[in-house]
Amino acid sequence: MFLQHSARKVTPYWNAFPPESKAAPGRPCASWAAPYFTRWLFLGAAAKTSPVVEINTPLTKPGGVPRTIPLMPDDPLRVENLEGSRDGRRILRLTGPLTLSNLFEFQSLVRAEKAPVVIIDLTNVPYVDSAGIGSLMGAHVARQKDGRALALVGVNKRVKDALEVTRVFSFFRVYPSVAEAENALPHA
Repeated sequence: MFLQHSARKVTPYWNAFPPESKAAPGRPCASWAAPYFTRWLFLGAAAKTSPVVEINTPLTKPGGVPRTIPLMPDDPLRVENLEGSRDGRRILRLTGPLTLSNLFEFQSLVRAEKAPVVIIDLTNVPYVDSAGIGSLMGAHVARQKDGRALALVGVNKRVKDALEVTRVFSFFRVYPSVAEAENALPHA
């Protein structure tokens, strides 16, 4: 909460301005607040279009017109659970971004997988967010704790950069292909 200091008392920032409507006593009305806050607009929900963010910029750009910026779409994540070429190896092939909105199926498959070696194929994953990185780390820690192996393959530059920025890339065994990972990992 921002505070405005006065000679008499300290008042909350939003009470420092007189209300312009009776809708919210003690608080400025929406016409005052609109230039200073970001509003989320969900346009065309029935048409299944992406939500957009409307950013008002009068403080940074006098006379500016609000800009509408589309959010990143919530692309689905498809997870295929495949057998490896050797016994005791499973391959989880992911297709789509690994983000908060779609990682729950991935997490449940990783937790349920009891194979000694799991290879996560990220070849078709364009990007991950912090929740996706967290789910990968959770899988790594759980499997390492139980004495089982986990490897990542097909990590593109964008995903690798995200793992490096968060300083977790070094925790993973990373291989360019599934075949190389199967050959390099210990036998079951």
